[in-house]
Amino acid sequence: MDAHYQMRLSIPLRHASGGTADLADVVQYELRTPFDAKRPPLLRAVVLENSNRTHLVLCAHHAIADGISLNYWMRDLLLAVTGHEIEDRTPCAALETMVARKLHMNELPAPALRSPIRPPIAYRGRFSEEPSLQFLSLDASESANPLRRARAHGTTVHGAISAALSGVLKRRLSPSVGGPLRIFTPVDIRRRVLDGSEQFCLFVAGAVVEDDPATESGWEKARHFSAVLAPVKTADHVVASVGALNTAMNPVVTVGEAASLFASILGAEIVLSNLGALDLLTDYGVLKLTAIYGPFVSLGFEQEQCIGISHVAGRIHLTYTSFDPRPAILQELRIALARMGEAEG
Repeated sequence: MDAHYQMRLSIPLRHASGGTADLADVVQYELRTPFDAKRPPLLRAVVLENSNRTHLVLCAHHAIADGISLNYWMRDLLLAVTGHEIEDRTPCAALETMVARKLHMNELPAPALRSPIRPPIAYRGRFSEEPSLQFLSLDASESANPLRRARAHGTTVHGAISAALSGVLKRRLSPSVGGPLRIFTPVDIRRRVLDGSEQFCLFVAGAVVEDDPATESGWEKARHFSAVLAPVKTADHVVASVGALNTAMNPVVTVGEAASLFASILGAEIVLSNLGALDLLTDYGVLKLTAIYGPFVSLGFEQEQCIGISHVAGRIHLTYTSFDPRPAILQELRIALARMGEAEG
């Protein structure tokens, strides 16, 4: 029998005046302000508003939530403040427990984690630099074109963006990295194993995929990335990954041991966190949801370049986060996607 310890906590809310131009400052402040893991809740929010628009910034410790959780939280907040009822959320069991229950297993399979081909990337000094942020929204035509062209070329939008991004950053990072660029892609467990659970938890697996330096064609690169990721996204692989990670974590007792383990699994120069096409309400009566930017996230590695993608109401919204930034990355990504859209090969 499970016993859930429940207590009522107030989520810190900060109010600020300003518009889109001030949004980066607010997000930067939140990114460089650590949570105290001993003082819940590991959540906070900021409302930034002017006479024309309101921005809602939601921040959570990654130990308790993923990017999709924050979208459900935002939706419930918008429903609540516009007078709608919201569904109660039951506390989550541990991820490995939820997955095992769903599959009617006493315990998950526990294959050994694959050893990294290359040495793990070093962690940067914590909060040693100011985070740099960029935002960019593609228009409706720019947003539809990658999907249409990706299908025509036998790949995915994620594969196309991975290819375009690796081309953009290859010139910026490869000389100091000393090998093909690595892209870490989080993989959503909810949709693949947990019937689309909307619980507020960390329901993410993931994979690191190396660029193929021998391939110059953008669409060939896109097919490379999507082909490597395809088996990783299957339910069987996700279940095995959760079991393997659970087994690998059993002997871990110190923060340093945990950091070394995660560096061997997640270490990459690029994080590409694609929330996908979000099935969220956009009309809440007196409030209208026009865009979602995020996730803004950093795993803490040297040179790390983090791209967030969301697709809302027919438009793709891109974000960039880095403590070791390269200028105009999103603009270059936009140009690279447009050029791929014009290419035939």
